[in-house]
Amino acid sequence: MQQVLAGIGLLRSTHRQLLTRHLKGCFISAAKSDDKAKQDKMIKEILKVVELYNKK
Repeated sequence: MQQVLAGIGLLRSTHRQLLTRHLKGCFISAAKSDDKAKQDKMIKEILKVVELYNKK
């Protein structure tokens, strides 16, 4: 049981790190872009990730 909980904690931590890197890189790049389609795509992607995370 402890190993399962440790594994879940590790996955959550990894998810947080990946999302942080993605927001600092791709999201900021899209936000600064003049490309409206790129901005919309990034917003949809972030919303999808948040929706999936909230289903836990």
